Amino acid sequence: MKKHCILFLFTLALATIACNKKNDNDTLEAATITQQDLSLCACCGGYFIEIDGIKRRFETLPSNSTIDLQTSTLPLAVKVRWQEKPERCREDLIDILEIVPN
Repeated sequence: MKKHCILFLFTLALATIACNKKNDNDTLEAATITQQDLSLCACCGGYFIEIDGIKRRFETLPSNSTIDLQTSTLPLAVKVRWQEKPERCREDLIDILEIVPN
């Protein structure tokens, strides 16, 4: 009986931790699009964006975005939902899933 009680409490504690975990994919994070990547290499191009003090790079904005990077003045404060690009040749490349001006 004691083993079942300990197992139950352990399972309950894990469930509580899992339920309270923040899901970063559901929230928009503050970020700044800093500049265009004008490097000339096979895995270069796109734009640099700083999120949580880390410089990352993205190639395109979502099709429903209201931001026009050709006419916007950089740096540009935004809020983004993003994920690491699954197939990437550089570690800093991400996909922007959602973006709004800040």
